[in-house]
This record gives sequence, C-alpha cells and structure tokens, in this order.
Amino acid sequence: MKHGNNKSNTTLKKVIAVFAVFLVPMVMAKFLVLQDGPSHTKIQREMKSALLEERPELGKKPSVKVDKDKGATIKLDESSKAVRDAKKGGSDQWSDLVSGVVKKSKEFKGVYENPQYANIKVKTKDSKKPLLKVDKGKVLYNVAEK
Repeated sequence: MKHGNNKSNTTLKKVIAVFAVFLVPMVMAKFLVLQDGPSHTKIQREMKSALLEERPELGKKPSVKVDKDKGATIKLDESSKAVRDAKKGGSDQWSDLVSGVVKKSKEFKGVYENPQYANIKVKTKDSKKPLLKVDKGKVLYNVAEK
C-alpha cells in the first residue's frame, strides 16, 4: 500500500511544481512593474474638477490635456476675464488659479512615477506661449509677474 501512497505524493508534487512555475512569476510581475499612476483621462478629470469647474472667469469651455511626455496643459479663452487680468498684472481670481495649479503640481510630484505629470502650463487656446508654467510645485513663469 505504501507504493500507491508514493504515487499520489509524486502526482501532488508535480501539480504543486506546475502551479508554482506559473503562479510565482505572475505574482512577482504584479509587484515589480513600475506604475505611472492613473490614466491620462483620470488626471484630466481630476484637474478639470479641481481647477476649472464653476469658474466663469476662465471663459467658455476651459480644457485640460495631459501628455505623458509633455505634462499637462490648461487652455483658456483669450477673451476670458482671467487672461485679461493676468496680462494686466493679475487679480485675486488669477492668483487663485495659480495657487490651485501649484497645489496640483506638488500633489502630482509626490504621487506619480512619471515626473512630467507635475509639469503644468496654462495657455490661451490660440497661443503657444504660456501664461503660467509650474513644475514640481514651483512657478517658473507667471505672465502677471513680468
């Protein structure tokens, strides 16, 4: 009878070995893969919600675009009150937007593996020149301060 028991032990060992060969690499891959963080669309939604919603001074349909290589770009209407105020030296509303962008940039720097997510620019929809540039929570350029 011992012979039958050895056969079942051998079979059990084979099943465990096959299972380990497939399971162990899958578990290791899950923990070793670097994560960029959430998708671009999730970051865009988060930025839009935190910085742009219910802000009529930002003009019609302000938008956010996130690119994993270039960072985030917020686009505002040239004719918006915030842009006009920024070009004249700023206002409380422009300062609020700058503070919000700096805060998001700091948050993204500390959370996401991709450092470009902390690089945020504010531009008008018709211009390539930024009104505001923030990287890793630091203001690099603010049109209101020139």
